[in-house]
Amino acid sequence: MLLVINISIQAQNKTFGKVSKAELQMKSYEKDSTADALVLLDIGRVSMDYVGSDLFMVIEQHRRVKIFNKEGYGQADIEIPYRTGKQGERIRGLKAKVYWMENGQMKSLKLSKKDFVDEKVSKNLRLKKIIFPKIKEGAIIEYRYKKQTPNIYLHSWSFQDDIPVKFSEYSTEIPSRFFNYVKIVQDYGWVRHVINNSQKNIFFGTERVSGNINKWEARDLPRFVAEKYMTHYSNHIVKIEFQLKRFMDESIFSTWKDLDKSLLESAYFGKQLKRKTFGGDILQKVASLSANEAKAQKIFEAVKAKMKYNEVETRYVNTTLKKAYEKGEGNAADINLMLINLLRRAGFKRVLPIILSTRTHAQVNQFYPLLNKFNYVVALLVVDKKAYFLDATDKFMPFNLLPSRCLSGMGRIVADYEVQNPWVALNQGSQKYKENVTSELILNEEGMLAGNITTTDEGYSALIERRKIEERKKKASKKKKDEEEGENEEDNYEEDEKADLKTLKILKAAIENLETLEKPLLTKLEVNIEDKVQKAGNMMYLNPMLYWQLKENPFKLKDRKFPVDFGYHLNRNFYVKISLPKGYAVESLPKQLSLALPGRQAVFLYSARQFGDAILVNSRLAINRSNFKPEQYTNLKAFFEKVIAKQAEQIVLKKK
Repeated sequence: MLLVINISIQAQNKTFGKVSKAELQMKSYEKDSTADALVLLDIGRVSMDYVGSDLFMVIEQHRRVKIFNKEGYGQADIEIPYRTGKQGERIRGLKAKVYWMENGQMKSLKLSKKDFVDEKVSKNLRLKKIIFPKIKEGAIIEYRYKKQTPNIYLHSWSFQDDIPVKFSEYSTEIPSRFFNYVKIVQDYGWVRHVINNSQKNIFFGTERVSGNINKWEARDLPRFVAEKYMTHYSNHIVKIEFQLKRFMDESIFSTWKDLDKSLLESAYFGKQLKRKTFGGDILQKVASLSANEAKAQKIFEAVKAKMKYNEVETRYVNTTLKKAYEKGEGNAADINLMLINLLRRAGFKRVLPIILSTRTHAQVNQFYPLLNKFNYVVALLVVDKKAYFLDATDKFMPFNLLPSRCLSGMGRIVADYEVQNPWVALNQGSQKYKENVTSELILNEEGMLAGNITTTDEGYSALIERRKIEERKKKASKKKKDEEEGENEEDNYEEDEKADLKTLKILKAAIENLETLEKPLLTKLEVNIEDKVQKAGNMMYLNPMLYWQLKENPFKLKDRKFPVDFGYHLNRNFYVKISLPKGYAVESLPKQLSLALPGRQAVFLYSARQFGDAILVNSRLAINRSNFKPEQYTNLKAFFEKVIAKQAEQIVLKKK
């Protein structure tokens, strides 16, 4: 039976409504038995048409999905976005069916208009929702539609999904005389170009014209699994994109110089850099200072204090810098273009915008000048031949540190003059996460630890910690207010990559450099620790890493087709001295370990030794590059596996 099912699936019918009994009888997918659902087929087709003087693109999709279990029910939640208004789009020919087995017989239900629901998202955006009835384990859903859009920028296609894909096909039929597109394929060897620029007569409106035909196919694609330390998933899935090169006799494919020019001439970008109708109060305060780093830092701090970031990532100001300044709130471009404007007006000669794509946005391709790939802007300041990267959207962000969301490869300098190398690496070695923990503790006969812990945080570690302290202050204030009002809410703290110290009993605490952002954040704690030592008879067991143990490998895939992108370099150092209780001796200690990847791109050192009546433990982890290639993944994964295993080892003490 398995053989029959496999053959049937391989030869599945692409005709709408032609679902086989073998497909319905499938209990799981032989290439991924843990999959909750499977795309049996996904077929896309794009063509061009016109009526009268209206030119439009027709996008067709036909999709069939097998649902194996309840966790796969979400695959039946179908939403087709379309725009309304002047540049409106239309959904035509929508058909949908659901299939299931009942008492050994194939059953199906054709959906009616009442199962297609329109939902308004915004003024010009709607969703066409398909409400599938009869969804159950083993069911198959299928739908097909055409979208008519005035947008002539060729639709991209993703062959891969978050569930396995059995078959995916995409074809384009383009009138050769009117359009020409550049193809950008990201395939990792999965995609076959089965029809390559074939010339054929096609209908374009009421005419038959010469058409350029292309078709791509992909089979048996694994599901895309997101993993830690990666940029936006669209940067890594199997897909094809297009860039309009020519329309009629007009060349559309711009150069990077054209892109720079369009930004500099834009009323929402370059022209705002020349405005002098705001910020006089800030400039007046620094007018007597010479144009050096200290002056730039004062302007930077003033902009951070003045402006509140509204969390909108964009390369364009919302209205004008003057209005944003008066409001005291703005998007990323409002704030960072404002910073550039004020630095220039303060006498700094080399202050330039850098446009970039954030880590949650589609990546920039340096070969194709696509403006929509950029969704953010920061400032580049050069003083005394030293470059500084500045972003004023976060009050905890120190001078010359970019938000981690910006650490996504390369950014582009936008200038009205020739720049020798306009591309700059955003993942600079100066962008670091540094955390140092030093502890001196006394262990008593009851298994309780007491003593002092000092943490020193720099870079992104300090940024995270300062945010946590601010959040605790807000929550403490809210809790006090709620208590005064008679409420009794539990105080929950947000989790992040830092150690979870919830069970640490803090007796005294002192913090230094909380508001001096350019200096390391120093935290001194006097503590009791009651939950890190296990007693069993005359034995004691403790993990000396305490709260700073790496417990889970962030890398779980067998192999990874996309880079590991930490964003920044990382240093985590831990040292503890534990004085032993009287009457106890060391039974065993973790052995020393030294690990290093080639070129010392990642280094781990661990030692545990007895010194008199105390144990000294030292753990040092350094990631000395921000980006690792896919072929380095196996070694990096194994490296972390060994780090986690070593940090899990315990000290064993025995009562004499």
